[in-house]
Amino acid sequence: MSALIDLTDLQRALDGRVLPGAEITIEPYENALADHALLAPAPVAGDDSAHPVWPVLLAVRGMGITVDELCALAGRRSQDTLLIGSCALNLFTAVPVGRRLGTRAVVGPVVRKEARDGSVLDFLPVRVDVRDLDEGREIAAVTNNYVIKRGA
Repeated sequence: MSALIDLTDLQRALDGRVLPGAEITIEPYENALADHALLAPAPVAGDDSAHPVWPVLLAVRGMGITVDELCALAGRRSQDTLLIGSCALNLFTAVPVGRRLGTRAVVGPVVRKEARDGSVLDFLPVRVDVRDLDEGREIAAVTNNYVIKRGA
């Protein structure tokens, strides 16, 4: 088993780290599939906006790396467990379907806490800002807090 990564090293590696981000277009068929899966009401004629859950999905897709790659950057070991801590969503305007959306993703600040059972928890917040690239307006800001429970 490998040793637990030092908190200072983890913070030095991740705090303020800008991830690659992405350019994403929510295609009409993807939006229709999501609406069906979410049991969303039928869209109003002429409304080209996506379901409000899309910024959460875009925050994961829009990091520009996979969650596994984020865990590798955080020194996740085979005995460690990934948990989802929280998600904070600020939605500024409707999410457009069929338009180019750009994301900017930043990690941090990384925090380490001790759980009641004595285990170590590393909190890795990733903030993803979503913009409409065609109109230059901000769509949403989403912060997903990934948690790595460090095994013995």
